[in-house]
Amino acid sequence: MVAATLVVCVLGWLAAGPLLQNWAVGLGMDDERGALIAALLVAAGGAAAGALASGRTDAPRAGAALGFVATEVGPFLVRGTRVTTTPGLSAHVTLSGWFAQPVGMVLLAAITVSIGAAGGVLARRDILRSVRVLRRRNAARAILPLVALVAWVGIGAAQVALQDGPVSALYGYSWPGQVQPQSASPVTPVTPPPADQPDPTATPGATTRTAGAHTPGVRLVSRGPVRTPVPAPPHRPGFSYIDSLWIGGRSVDVYIPGVYDLAAQRRFPVIYFLHGYPGNDAQWLGSGAQLPGVLDQMIATGQMPPVIAVMPDGNGQVLSDAEWGDDAYGDHVERWLTTQVVPAIDGRYRTLGATCRGIAGVSAGGFGAVNIAIRHPDLFRWAGSYSGYFTARPEVFGSGSLAQANSPDLTAPKLSTGQRLPLYIGVGDTDTEFLSANHDFVAELATMGWTPVQSEVVTGGHGWEAWRAEMVDSLRRLRTLWGVAPGVPVATPSPSPSASPTASTSPSPSPTP
Repeated sequence: MVAATLVVCVLGWLAAGPLLQNWAVGLGMDDERGALIAALLVAAGGAAAGALASGRTDAPRAGAALGFVATEVGPFLVRGTRVTTTPGLSAHVTLSGWFAQPVGMVLLAAITVSIGAAGGVLARRDILRSVRVLRRRNAARAILPLVALVAWVGIGAAQVALQDGPVSALYGYSWPGQVQPQSASPVTPVTPPPADQPDPTATPGATTRTAGAHTPGVRLVSRGPVRTPVPAPPHRPGFSYIDSLWIGGRSVDVYIPGVYDLAAQRRFPVIYFLHGYPGNDAQWLGSGAQLPGVLDQMIATGQMPPVIAVMPDGNGQVLSDAEWGDDAYGDHVERWLTTQVVPAIDGRYRTLGATCRGIAGVSAGGFGAVNIAIRHPDLFRWAGSYSGYFTARPEVFGSGSLAQANSPDLTAPKLSTGQRLPLYIGVGDTDTEFLSANHDFVAELATMGWTPVQSEVVTGGHGWEAWRAEMVDSLRRLRTLWGVAPGVPVATPSPSPSASPTASTSPSPSPTP
C-alpha cells in the first residue's frame, strides 16, 4: 500500500498539480507558496485514497509523505540551486534554511496526510453504512438528489470562504438606485494661511497649490493640531529600525534609515509599500521581501537615497481582499491611507512631502499603488507596480462607475500632462497571470506619450524572485529622480566681514592681462 499510495500521489500531481498551483496563485499566493499548497493537497488526497481503499492509515500516510517529498521537497531543493539572486545586491547562502525549510515542509506534510488518511477511513466507514441503508430503505434513495444539491451549493460556498472569508458572504451592501461617488477618497485641502502665518502642515520650502491647479509641491492635508513627534522606540543610534504604529485601527510598520538619527535637520523621502493578497504589513519584513535588509544595502552602497519606508496593513474589514481601494462593500482602505496614514507619517517624521513621496506594491498591491497614485497625483509623485494589474476586479469594485474610477487603464488617460507622474511597471517573464496585462498597460502609456515610464520584464514568475528584482531596479531609479541626498539642508553662506573704516570703497582694479 505504501508503493501504491506513492504512485497515486505522483500521478495525482502530474494530473492536477499545475491546476491546483494556478488556483492557489489566483487566490493571491506567489508561485512557491502555490506549489507548496498544491503538493500538500495532492498528498492529502493520496493518503485519503489509500485509506479509503484499505481501511488502514499507517501505510497510506507513509506513501503520501514519500509522494510529497518526491513532488515538492525534491523539486524545491533543485529550484533552490537555480534561483537567481537579486542583481546588484550581495547575497549569501543561509545554510540553516537549506535544512530547516525541508524539515518544516515535511512536518506540514505529516499533518496534512494524517488528516487525509483519517478522512479516508471515515469516508470508508460512512460509504459502507450508506450503502447498507440505501439497500434497506427506499426513502433514503429518495433524498439523494437533495444531498447532491446541498453538495453543489456547499462547494461554491467553500470556494467563497477560501477566497474572501466566510463572513464576507453574510451581508450585501448594494442599494437600489445608489450612485457611487466619483471620488471615493476625498482629501480635504486646507486654505493656505497668510504670508506672515506659516502653515504648520506644509513642508518647509515647498510650493502650495490652489484647488483645481497642479503645481509641483505639497498638497496641504488636513491633519488636525500640530503634534510633537513621538520619541522613537529604543534602537541602536545610527542603525535602521522598524517603528510599529497603530493608525485608524490598522497596523503600520515604518522603516527608519540609520542616517535619520545622525542628521537632525535633514528631511527624507517616503515610500509606501503595499502588500499583496493574501498578506499584511509583515509581508515586507519576512524572508520573501526582506525589505529592511534590501534598503540598508542599497542605501549603504549609494544605489538609492535614504528613505523612510511605510508598510501599512491594507486588508479590508468587510472584504479582506479590498484591493487597497474604497470597495463596493463598505471598506475604505484608500481613504484611510490618503487621509489618515499619510498625514500621520508626515506629522511624526521629518519628511519632504509630496515631491518626494512614492508608492509601490506587489501583485494586488501593485494595482493599488498605481490606482491610488493616479487618483491622487498631488499626494504621490512616483509609483511602482511589481507584477500588478491595471483593471479593477468586479468582485471587489462591482461593474459600474466605481470599477471604472478604480481602473488605471481607464483613469490614466484622464490625467493632464502636468499631473502625470513617473511610473515603474515590472513583471516576471513566466508570470502567466499578469504578463499580458503589463504589456498592454505599458503600450497604452506609450500611446499617450506618458513619460517617464520605466518598464521591464525580469526573470521569474509571480513570486518574490521576480518581485524583489523589480523592487531593486525601481528603487535605483529614485537616485536619478530624487537625487543622491534629497532633504539635506543647504548651508547658508556666512556674511562677509565688515570693511574696516580705513578700507577703500573703490573697486579693485582689474588684473593685468
